[in-house]
Amino acid sequence: MNLINDTQIKKALHAVRSKHIAVAYVGADWKSFVDENTLDEIIVSPTAGSSADAIKELVQCLGWKNVHFLDELHAKIYLGETSAAMGSFNLTANGLSGHALIEAGYLIQDPAQLKFLRKFYADLKGRAVQQYDSQIKKEQQLSRLIEINAKAREVGFGAPASSRTRTLEEYNPVTDTDFYCAFYTNEKLKYNEQALRKQHPAKFNSEVFNPDELIKANLPFLSKDKILSGHWVLMWKAWIDEPAPLKMEAQWMYIQAIVPNGAEDREYGYTKLAIQWEGARGIGSPPFTLKQKQKAALKELLVSGKFPEFFPDSSGKAWSLNRTFPNFKAFVAEWKRLATA
Repeated sequence: MNLINDTQIKKALHAVRSKHIAVAYVGADWKSFVDENTLDEIIVSPTAGSSADAIKELVQCLGWKNVHFLDELHAKIYLGETSAAMGSFNLTANGLSGHALIEAGYLIQDPAQLKFLRKFYADLKGRAVQQYDSQIKKEQQLSRLIEINAKAREVGFGAPASSRTRTLEEYNPVTDTDFYCAFYTNEKLKYNEQALRKQHPAKFNSEVFNPDELIKANLPFLSKDKILSGHWVLMWKAWIDEPAPLKMEAQWMYIQAIVPNGAEDREYGYTKLAIQWEGARGIGSPPFTLKQKQKAALKELLVSGKFPEFFPDSSGKAWSLNRTFPNFKAFVAEWKRLATA
């Protein structure tokens, strides 16, 4: 057993060639410290210290069956075939760069100690599988973590949002709510001034109340719609009798706030208001870029009739965002196919 600290830790991890990892937190630059080609499985705490973007990448590399969640996990264990490392260091730049936090731990090669660590890891995995016993539960927690990360950034804490620019062709969703899909119309939104003032008094504190000066983009939803802040919305203009107009006006909106009764709509009940503030900073990049080719493919997909739950009901009934979730991944897959045809 050898003591390791500072920059020695990063070198030790590369030598260990970790196959199984259990860490409290994982950061966006996790690939700088472990080889994704040797990694088989990971247990992580899906709480405020972890990056939701990093967990998404782990799922894309390993699959949901090999990414486990354990809320109260605080241990840091890196297990390879013939050695292991453990100590105070999370799978983050702060923990492993050797230039941020002061960390220390041990490089372990003794067979008896390795056997003990493997048993301990197996016990942690058992607790994780019991705590999140389905992919659905893990996806739901990851969606909540996205919101937690966003709120932390708003007050100056947490890692910055991902600024990586992707294309639709290289994008692969890992949950049913990676981003939301919704249409909008030309109808003028009526704000509930009282609700906006109550939830955001610091923004709406002037005598002259003009939400349009503070809100860059907004979308109203039903109160039952399961929508969280910190997510992106892909939105396009549509009508009941024309789901995709001649010009496909699709765009991204980042949800910074949700006001339960921020909008007034007596006809359909779209009262839950999602908001992107004017001059928003630190929101990162949307899931992928939207260029003319992707917009044309989106229009083709919408008018095909294959996914009617993604645009207004021809009967005139209120549309619910929740309808899109079960077919979200299939929708993205078909969109990608059309965009690359």
